[in-house]
Amino acid sequence: MALETQVQWSAITNSVVSIHQHTGQYSLTHWSVFINTLVSVHQHTGQYSSTHCHGWADCFRSMKLQHIKCVCPNAPINSVTLNAGMKMPSWFDIIGLSPDSPEDEEGIKSSSEILKKLIEDEEKEGIPANRIVIGGFSQGGAVALHRALSDDKKLAGVLALSTWLPLHRKLDKVKKSNVIKDMSIFQGHGTEDPLVPFQWGEITSKVLASMCDNHSFHNYPMVHTSCPQELADVKKFLETLLP
Repeated sequence: MALETQVQWSAITNSVVSIHQHTGQYSLTHWSVFINTLVSVHQHTGQYSSTHCHGWADCFRSMKLQHIKCVCPNAPINSVTLNAGMKMPSWFDIIGLSPDSPEDEEGIKSSSEILKKLIEDEEKEGIPANRIVIGGFSQGGAVALHRALSDDKKLAGVLALSTWLPLHRKLDKVKKSNVIKDMSIFQGHGTEDPLVPFQWGEITSKVLASMCDNHSFHNYPMVHTSCPQELADVKKFLETLLP
């Protein structure tokens, strides 16, 4: 498909998100550390669990989603080119930050397969695909969008927070079916984001809106992080989508 977004994109760094216990606010702790939480959320039998805590597991726990299980897996250890090849938690390699930087297609697809396996594991537990929401922050959101586009299963929806559409130059090859048309997509982005610019979020929203009838784009006065209003909106989205 021809994208009005022939604007050049690039892979972008992640940030560790930490919670300040006394204020409930979230902030970046070190921009060059590539740690992110990919989140899978789905209807369950009243059980809530989480396996990863870089702030996001605590976020979902605080939402008190009584009938929804949240799975927050660890990012694998990968070499990150931007950090002189140092190995660290990262869903895929970050090669550069300039607009013409190449993307780590192999790494993105590999992490997308990890998410696919998590979805299949939940299906084996009796959870149908149309009751599963996938999503993530920054790199995790990019992986979730790739999974939603490259799968032929109709999932309930996607949470795409402070992220961008990966492999957009190859969108025609990435997109395997039109099931995303009927998914619900919640996209949130900070207007002051210095790492994944707000413009990228806007471009992503236009592309997603052209493919999905139930897409919503929310902007917040924040940097590359989350905020109480966004978390409240995410909670409302999940409780509405998975009653």
